[in-house]
Amino acid sequence: MTKVIALGTVHLCTAPGEVNAEGKIIKAAKIDVKVAGDVFDLDEDEFEDLEGRGAVRAASSAEVKAAGDDAHVDLPVSAAGERAAGAVSAKHAKRT
Repeated sequence: MTKVIALGTVHLCTAPGEVNAEGKIIKAAKIDVKVAGDVFDLDEDEFEDLEGRGAVRAASSAEVKAAGDDAHVDLPVSAAGERAAGAVSAKHAKRT
């Protein structure tokens, strides 16, 4: 298992759903939702898949320690993210 940190919202199927012969859902799938900054375990195959998609990265030992009992750390906001947030705020301010 690898300790990872979610870079955005990640939906993990923990139990598959079931359908009957007509295609009707008889048991819904169980989905575990992880938000940006959540620290959790993934097996190597899932890690490689989600890392390749840019959804997670390996968590540093400092991040694992900082996450503590709630298994969450605040991720830093990139300069591009700050500019985008500012542009959205400015656009919203013009409408109000």
